[in-house]
Amino acid sequence: MKSVISFFLIVFVLNVAKAQDSITALTATEMTWFGIDYSHVKLIGTFSQFGEAGVVDEDDIRKKYFPAWNSIILKEADKYDLKGAFRKNTIDYKLAMIEELNAATSNSSLVSISEADRYHLTEEKVSAIVAKYPITNASGIGLVFIAESLDKTTEQGSYYVTFFDIATKKVLMTKKIIGRAGGFGIRNYWARSFYNVIVQCKDNYKKWLKESK
Repeated sequence: MKSVISFFLIVFVLNVAKAQDSITALTATEMTWFGIDYSHVKLIGTFSQFGEAGVVDEDDIRKKYFPAWNSIILKEADKYDLKGAFRKNTIDYKLAMIEELNAATSNSSLVSISEADRYHLTEEKVSAIVAKYPITNASGIGLVFIAESLDKTTEQGSYYVTFFDIATKKVLMTKKIIGRAGGFGIRNYWARSFYNVIVQCKDNYKKWLKESK
């Protein structure tokens, strides 16, 4: 009986701590946006599908579109409204670290025709990814979208919306959200997927906050 009570007590304490971490992330008035991490993404489909607006290969995706998808949030901040979605007063944009990780992604790991790769990440894997970020001498609340898959067969992008403590690299909250893709051209087509993720975050903010209290 004591062991059962101890088990449920541990679960209760862990859930309380997790809820408090979520509250910390959601109620912070300032945060740092690190960008969209594509270093573990899987492109589900064929290049003939991805290249509807022109012929592309792994180098095109890695060298051209990874930077383009990250820069669009910075250039069109009013549309890709991270500040409004997460009720922040101030956002510091620091994309260099994620851009370097994206640039170093192996071409051989990008494309997959296996539907099993569509949802290949977990919250535990997300925590391990964040723990390895080469961030030093920084603090505060960080936000990153970890791209899981860009699936041409379902026309959806899957992302882990992840808040973390910058100093310790501890994940405070992560939510897997799937956004519908759409639009003309490769850049805009997949940009629509994370635009729709941001919209969902804005719509769910109050619910997430209520669930954490």
